Amino acid sequence: MLEEKEVLEYMAKGPVYMITRGEEVVGTVSYEIKEDESVYISGLAVDPKYQGQGIGRETLRRILEEVKDARKVELLTHPDNANAINLYESFGFKVTGRKENHFGDREPRIVLTLVRGQ
Repeated sequence: MLEEKEVLEYMAKGPVYMITRGEEVVGTVSYEIKEDESVYISGLAVDPKYQGQGIGRETLRRILEEVKDARKVELLTHPDNANAINLYESFGFKVTGRKENHFGDREPRIVLTLVRGQ
């Protein structure tokens, strides 16, 4: 889940959504439309106690619908996050790269890309 400072930074770039169940915030997601009109999805996170309930899947589906005119959508995840990778691949994302220490945490991330209209 994002901290307040991160939410403010993301809000400056594009929409930030709080994912709720009833009155409780259970996750976050944001995205940014780049200059080339591609979309970068960031901050998709669901509280671990709510994972496995389809919340991430439904959230991703809604975001992809919201940006349906974007020809290319990218996101990053940790290479050990098999559940996230499986989710993204089920929507047609493909692993297209790897970034070392991208967030300054000494952890690698993989780039997943969805290209539409090929």
